[in-house]
Amino acid sequence: MKLSKYIIYIAISFFSMSLSAQSTSDEVVFKALSDEMSRSLTDLKLDKYKAPFFIANYMSDAQLFNAKSSLGALISSKEFPMRQLSYRLMVGDYAFNDENFVGGSRSYNSGGSNIAMPIENDYYAIRRSIWSALDRSYKTSIDTYSQKQTAITQQNSEESERLDDYSRTKPVTLLMPAGKLKYDKALWEKNIKDVSAIFKNYPNIQSSTVDVFFINNNTYLVNSETTKIRYNIGAACFFVNATTQAADGEVLRDQLLYYAPSNDQLPTVEKIKADVKQMADALQARRTASIIEEAYQGPVVFEGDALAELFGNKLFGWNGLLTTREPLYAVGSSRGSNNKIENKIGKRLCSENISIVALPATKSFAGTPLIGSFDIDAEGVVPTNNLMLVDKGILRTLLSDRVPTQKVKESNGHFRFSMFGGYQKSPGVIDISYAKGQSYTDFIKGITAETAKNGLDYFYIIRKFETANLSANNIQQGNSGLTKPIAIFKVSVKTGEEKMIRCANISDFPMLSLKYALGGTTEQFAYNTLRWSLPVTYIVPKAMAFNDISIEKDNAPKAKLPVVENPLAVK
Repeated sequence: MKLSKYIIYIAISFFSMSLSAQSTSDEVVFKALSDEMSRSLTDLKLDKYKAPFFIANYMSDAQLFNAKSSLGALISSKEFPMRQLSYRLMVGDYAFNDENFVGGSRSYNSGGSNIAMPIENDYYAIRRSIWSALDRSYKTSIDTYSQKQTAITQQNSEESERLDDYSRTKPVTLLMPAGKLKYDKALWEKNIKDVSAIFKNYPNIQSSTVDVFFINNNTYLVNSETTKIRYNIGAACFFVNATTQAADGEVLRDQLLYYAPSNDQLPTVEKIKADVKQMADALQARRTASIIEEAYQGPVVFEGDALAELFGNKLFGWNGLLTTREPLYAVGSSRGSNNKIENKIGKRLCSENISIVALPATKSFAGTPLIGSFDIDAEGVVPTNNLMLVDKGILRTLLSDRVPTQKVKESNGHFRFSMFGGYQKSPGVIDISYAKGQSYTDFIKGITAETAKNGLDYFYIIRKFETANLSANNIQQGNSGLTKPIAIFKVSVKTGEEKMIRCANISDFPMLSLKYALGGTTEQFAYNTLRWSLPVTYIVPKAMAFNDISIEKDNAPKAKLPVVENPLAVK
């Protein structure tokens, strides 16, 4: 009995010491960030120039693990900490400051990110890194501010027409529990070796890798508005990449990409193995698939991953449903272009059956954990949940930050913390629904009838696009580009038979095409992905079809085949 009490006492003492150590660590970080911010606000003053009116200091404290394997052999396995400083310093005031100006020493805003920091909790070492960054930023900011003042006097614009450069918000304190990366290193090394060994049975596949990447990041933020945040963000990623060639030399790629908030929420290894075998079989079958015979324009069905990538690319890339401020330009500076979609607010953007809602607070969908969910953004704004972006085809608003635009004056909290430190405007969880959805069987029947009505003998189904060749060393996935389908099928109107093809490209998918949706399914699924270094989730129908989509032959030069056979084939 006494021994049991002693063991419990030791356990409680150890837990208390762990909490105390974490608390001490946080105190050092917050104190260093706050003290140097306060000193800079009062002491950063040069000659006749104004002192900063706004400073935000961020420090990301991340733990990472990544490992790579090929054909059952471990290639690399790394564990390492990473600390990065990000900051934002403005001179002037909320109405007029050094940001939103092109032509000065800084291209657009006065922030900085990804500056290496000491990985130990040394108060003065952390402060020195912050001091150096803010000092440089201030000198650049006052120079840009002066140039912006000069530029505005040289241009014919009414003061009443000008937007504030930065909006106000109420200060907030949010201290989430600090997370810690937890995983079994030996187990995950074994898992990727076991999965990668599957490709030993496919000698026609020329290269294959399996990568795993885990990250836990505690980001600390203090700003001059008295906002104080400790925010935890994490992700677990499992990537499978494979490449082969057709007889004519066309390089054929495929990938499987799994994302979850933590490694214990990834699919089971058995599920991944089954998916890999299916992917390898499909990749091998593509080697002998028919080349597209003629250019096509007509109905195209987008399913699964391909539909999610389509919406992500068209609606949340450049000139998408994210606010973009038209900056002030110095005289003689080359001008960019603002977000033209903003001018469509209140007007039809897509089919009346399509509605798009931002649901950043949603944590799961149909049993799938959503990596895009978040609680607060990097400007201290709690995101608006259930935010209607497109209502039955009519554009209502855009995802915004604290930089006002002509039609979106306030932030709805989408200036997000990055997984690797820093910040970026980005969607979180986006729900895209089709009002007159059908079962998949009835949906395909409808598309078949529409195709026949157009006098066509076949239509196409696209199920996957080629993405960047992701790995643990290159995790920042961007958009697919929507040009190279890697799972595309020609469907006969008469028989319903699907025929795999290759060497095809989508020549164009203009935003206008979203107005001509031919149908969609009632059933939806959740697609987790990365938009650069930000976790994003799209909840989309299982399939949708659009009319007048152009598909043509890919005329890119073909690579030469290997001179010597793959050793696996020889074996």
